Amino acid sequence: TFNISNISTACPDAECLFAFYGGETLYHKYLILFQFYNLFLFFWCANFVTALGQVTLAGAFASYYWAFKKPDDIPAFPVFNSLGRAL
Repeated sequence: TFNISNISTACPDAECLFAFYGGETLYHKYLILFQFYNLFLFFWCANFVTALGQVTLAGAFASYYWAFKKPDDIPAFPVFNSLGRAL
């Protein structure tokens, strides 16, 4: 029943239904397992992005360090070149 509002006069077939979480589908049975899987993938992706940034910077610094003639052998965009090599 709608005691406070006048929705019962405007829409006489309106009713409140309780929606519950749970059931017997494959999703509901393994919901906790799926959340652990999502947590694992979150940590894996976060560490992958961090490691990709570290490898990219290491490649950019290495392109400077291993250049024989310092101003001439350094690439124009060392970070983008290093990101391309890392990917």
